[in-house]
This record gives sequence, C-alpha cells and structure tokens, in this order.
Amino acid sequence: MRVTKIDARTDKNDKKYWWVTLEGLDKNLYLSQIGDLKEGDDFDSPVKLSSKGTCYVPDSPKRRARTEEETRNPGMALSYAKDLVIADKIPLEDIFKWASNFVGFMSGRTQKSEAKASPLVEAAKKAGAIEMITDEQTSTLAELQKSGIVLLPFVKKQGWDIKKISDLTRQQANTLIDLANQEKERGK
Repeated sequence: MRVTKIDARTDKNDKKYWWVTLEGLDKNLYLSQIGDLKEGDDFDSPVKLSSKGTCYVPDSPKRRARTEEETRNPGMALSYAKDLVIADKIPLEDIFKWASNFVGFMSGRTQKSEAKASPLVEAAKKAGAIEMITDEQTSTLAELQKSGIVLLPFVKKQGWDIKKISDLTRQQANTLIDLANQEKERGK
C-alpha cells in the first residue's frame, strides 16, 4: 500500500503520533513513530484494526519480565564460581564456565541421572571443591549398620539423592553418623 498522507499530531499528554493515510485503506493508520516514512512510499508492514476502529501496526512482541530467580541465579552462580577461584580449586579462566554450570544446576536444567551424579558434582569432586566422605567415616557408618542401624530412612528424610555411601559428602556423612548415633542411643 502506498502512503498518500502523513499528519503529525500531539495527544493530550504531549505525546507525538502520526495519522497516516494509505491508498486502498478506508481508515487512517495510527503510528507512534514513523522513522523515515514519507508520502509516496510503499508501506508493507502488517496493519491491524483496534477495538476503537483505528488502524495500527503491531509492535514487536513485548519482552517478558525476568523473574527474581532468573536475575538472582546468575549473580549467585558467579559468586560461587569466584569462591572456587579464591580457594584455588579452579583457574580464573574457567570462572564463567563454572558459573554457567551453576546457573544450569540451580535452574534445574542439569539434573542428576539415575546412574551417576550430575557432571557439575563430578567436576566439583575432581576439583576438590566438595570434600567427600573419609575412610574413617565410611568405617563408622559400616559399624553402625552392623549394630542394626538402618541408614536409608535417614538419607531419605534428609532428601539426599545418594545411591551408595561413597556418594556422601563429608558434611552429609557427619550428619548421618550423628543421626544414626542418636537412634542407637534411643535403642539402648
């Protein structure tokens, strides 16, 4: 459609807009900006009819506002990665790679598989960022099991996704030992 007339106007809030008349269209087109459009130009943008009977060009899709989690996770992830750099667990060059891994993990995009821990956890173990269960803790837990203490209910109650004792962190092992000893004391 060819532009036959452009009429600049101002609304009651002093906002400038343009009424554009197009050849073959019986209504004026309302535009909030016209760029370098002038009379005689071809106008090939899609035109919509509003509920008030005026024509307009639909704007590009509105961007969805980011959720608090989407804005918080990247900052937290970078902070976690920085902590690994400071602790000399990863080189500075890898900080953004690790932050990206953390964001994926926090957003739920990186899930643990049934067979093994997530790549993030495996990499953290290799880098020494996660202290795993010690031999002494493993022996203590084995002795508690031999004494009749069943560990699985404690693991489930804590919500840990643990397939075997060696998957425990040092802190988890300490917690499990404390819970098992409390149960043992109650049983005496």
